[in-house]
Amino acid sequence: MSWLLIQGDARRILRGFSPGSIHLVVTSPPYPGVPLWGAEDEVQRICDEVMEECARVLVDGGVLCWQIANIPRGDRGLAPNVPLAVEKAAQCGLVWRGEIVWNKGSNAPPLGRMLDRPAIPPLCHEYILVFFKGNRAPREERAPSFGSMFNYAITSVWNIAPQSKSIGHPTPYPVALVERCIFLWSLEGEVVLDPFCGVGTTGVAAARMKRRFIGIDLNRDYLLIARRRISEEIVGSPNQPRLFLE
Repeated sequence: MSWLLIQGDARRILRGFSPGSIHLVVTSPPYPGVPLWGAEDEVQRICDEVMEECARVLVDGGVLCWQIANIPRGDRGLAPNVPLAVEKAAQCGLVWRGEIVWNKGSNAPPLGRMLDRPAIPPLCHEYILVFFKGNRAPREERAPSFGSMFNYAITSVWNIAPQSKSIGHPTPYPVALVERCIFLWSLEGEVVLDPFCGVGTTGVAAARMKRRFIGIDLNRDYLLIARRRISEEIVGSPNQPRLFLE
């Protein structure tokens, strides 16, 4: 089993990957419309170009799980990140096969007079958009034993509390969310990619689920945290995460 962490621009790094080398992509890209990540148009361009590379490196029948939300922009309304991602995926030749609603529970009380009528709906959910490359092609000889995952396999609404920000990233998603994606859309020993891996939540889930993992991020500090977290998950393994820094 191998876990690889690479510092750099995912667009450039993925261009060096062979087509058909990745079985599953699970990622939470920077959301266009969030000032933390930069100008909206530039962030959208980066997301589009990374998605193009993800589509190229997926195996036929591989899956892309794109975790995203429509972001409030005040009187400009919501940044339409979900429809833009769906449109881009279609341009990349991916097939939109479904979506998971990640119900995060109650938000903090709305600020100001947002509940004065006409009220502004609070955003207590995000989405995991599920895209297939080509036709669905089952890769196992018999039906899996779902066990505790059965309840998640038969619903498109997952109730999971957000991850604590104390792990060193401003917008981490929870390991449980990624575990479900990895279980449903990959097999043991296959390769999972996260091109915006941050502090390595996807890598932690991949190690826990006995998948190989490749994580890419620009931020050196995030990758150091990711290496520590994955190492803690695989204590006793003869292999340790390899980290390549610029």
